[in-house]
Amino acid sequence: TTTADAEGELIAERPVTCTLGQVVEVLDRFMGPIRQVPPMHSALKKDGKALYEYARDGITVDREPRSITIHSLTLERLHSHGEHVDLDLQVRCSKGTYVRVLGEDIGKALGCGAQYPTHKKDADALIMHQTKPTAIHNNCSGKHAGMLALCKLLNFDTEDYLNPAHSVQQLILNYVAAFYEYPKEKMVCALDGCTAPIYSIPAYHQAICFRNLVEPSQFEAVRQEACKTLVEAISQYPFMVAGSKRYCTDMMQICAPEIIGKTGAEGVFCMAFTKQKLGVCIKIDDGKMLPQYNVAQLMISLSNLINQEKLLPLQKYAQHELKNFNQLVTGEMRVNTEMFRHWIALWDELNRPINEA
Repeated sequence: TTTADAEGELIAERPVTCTLGQVVEVLDRFMGPIRQVPPMHSALKKDGKALYEYARDGITVDREPRSITIHSLTLERLHSHGEHVDLDLQVRCSKGTYVRVLGEDIGKALGCGAQYPTHKKDADALIMHQTKPTAIHNNCSGKHAGMLALCKLLNFDTEDYLNPAHSVQQLILNYVAAFYEYPKEKMVCALDGCTAPIYSIPAYHQAICFRNLVEPSQFEAVRQEACKTLVEAISQYPFMVAGSKRYCTDMMQICAPEIIGKTGAEGVFCMAFTKQKLGVCIKIDDGKMLPQYNVAQLMISLSNLINQEKLLPLQKYAQHELKNFNQLVTGEMRVNTEMFRHWIALWDELNRPINEA
């Protein structure tokens, strides 16, 4: 609302789907010393004029964050009525705390939630400095930054950008339908772990999307150029795709631009073989993440596109030992190569000299 409480005018509504555990985790992040930006509807003054006077004139001014302390923050009750869920909270805080702003910030945090960095050293550094993760540490924060940047570019409102009906999400949906060659009417919209809209699409069409990324000739010239720029950027800066100690980064540092790829949640990994204009989607049925890399690495190795010696640093992804908490080997994970005889036959055909075809 305009005043961050029940008395102000409604500005926007945003669906938030979360579990009780996620609510408790978010509340814990607001415990202790925090920084809070005071609301525009307050008696604090800037340049001799109360903030609420600026607000009444429709003017928003910059406000410096203030140090406050939340001594306790307890979830007293969670109850729903219709599509709405209410949280009853008990707060004990320091002087100068705006509880309505606290409530507003908690609501925002339940959108793209916080997450410790995947990179262990970065996560450990937060803990050592007694710093709690925020939404910017979420491994999807780059995606959200891209959505917000697009909103700014196209002059869309950013406040409700995660709503599936928002202009930026509808634009994304149209591009998804075009690249995946899958009708919007068949897609089921759900919420990703970071609350961004996500759509059900068959694995086959995910492979088609990666094929269209490297072979966009069916699209208009502007989109073709955009695909070319994207593939070049991914190939030149693979670290920006996934960061440290991730298969996407490690693989593309060796294999790009011949092969590009990106992992997804629930055991999905997609690749494109750029010169062959070939898209691949790997889906591990039980949702485990690690086997997708085993499969992807075997497929790359069997293609014979990259010198096997150059692939040695990636061997750890092809086959690895399973260890218990005492670091004793309990087994190993490897891919059954018999499953890939059709893949081998495909590459035998693709690599055959033209005069033999």
